[in-house]
Parts: sequence; C-alpha cells; structure tokens
Amino acid sequence: LLAVDDLVATVVAELERAGVLETTYILFTSDNGYALGDHRIMREKGSAYSESSLLPMVVRGPGIAPGSTLDVLASQADLAPTFAEWAGASAPDFVDGRSLAAILAGNPVPADWRQVALIEHAESGNVSGHKPTLAALRAMEFLYTIYNTDEQELYDLRVDPFQVENLAATTDTALLAALADRTQRMQTCQAATCRAIESEPLPPNLWPAS
Repeated sequence: LLAVDDLVATVVAELERAGVLETTYILFTSDNGYALGDHRIMREKGSAYSESSLLPMVVRGPGIAPGSTLDVLASQADLAPTFAEWAGASAPDFVDGRSLAAILAGNPVPADWRQVALIEHAESGNVSGHKPTLAALRAMEFLYTIYNTDEQELYDLRVDPFQVENLAATTDTALLAALADRTQRMQTCQAATCRAIESEPLPPNLWPAS
C-alpha cells in the first residue's frame, strides 16, 4: 500500500508541475478483495455479497465539491460513458452504463436512474468448494441472488446489511419469480434496453407490511 500511496503522490505532483491538476479528473477505485471467511467463503471473490461486490470510488476534479459523499447505485459499466463525457466525446450506442458526470458535479440524481444493478459470476469447471454460477440484482435496499442450482437468496439490506438472514424461503413465490425474471432480462439485454429494465420500479410487495 505504501507503493500505491507513492504512485498517487507522484501522479498528483506531476499534474501540478505541469499546471493541469485543477483541470484534470482523477478517479481512484479498486478491485474487490478476497473473502477471508465472510459468508463461509475463503480466498475467493466471486460472490454477490457486499464484501465482494461493493467497491470504493474516490473522484476529484473540476466542479466536484471537496469532501462530498454520494449515495448512488453506480456500476463499473458507468466509467466509460463518464470518461467520454468528461472528454467531450459520445459513448458508443452499445454501452450499457450511464455517465456519472452530472451527479458527481452535484446535480440531482435523475428520476429514471437505475433501481437495480446486475452482478454475475460464472464458475468454470466443477471444483469442490467453489460457488456455482450466479446472477444477482443489487438495489439500495435489497440483494437478490439466483444460482444455476435454482437456489435463491434475498436479503433486506435495510435491517440486515451484512446479509445474514436469507428471506427467500419465506418470501412470496410470485415475488421471487418476478425478481428471477428481471435478473434474466438483465443478463440478456444491451445498452438502452438494459437501462430501461434496470430503471423499472421495484415490486410494490417487496416487503409486506408487518
């Protein structure tokens, strides 16, 4: 990590020396690390749980308020259209993501912003102890996962942020079917079609009244 710190400091110092620091966007993010016992997973990273699917992202640049924090459902697919907008270019039509430029500049999150983000992991081979192929929907308030074994998981992130209590067994089967259908459509869509599917309202009966 000291080497990473040195690299960041060197890049920033060189941008400042060249007189372009204040007109340059710097985005710092990370790969997800290996699980070390979380959810009984050891030295693997292909899961939909927050420990594997949530990544830090720090951005500085023109128009971005120092010290601000944004709670927005973003995806790595958003990086390409964001970079394109910063550079004054247009992202190709086949791109799935959305530009974060306006949100990072302090504008309100658009009303048609995504409600869910797709997470996928494909397991090759049949290695003992490895997780099966999965597809998941990550929302601000829930995580839904379906495996190629037909097993399902559903977590209420509002009260169970560490994904300990799987609610799939006690959830209405019609609701699970709707989530599975949306997951499948997200896996096979492209570009504008993906953006339309991920922006669909969440099921109104997601959390039945107690």
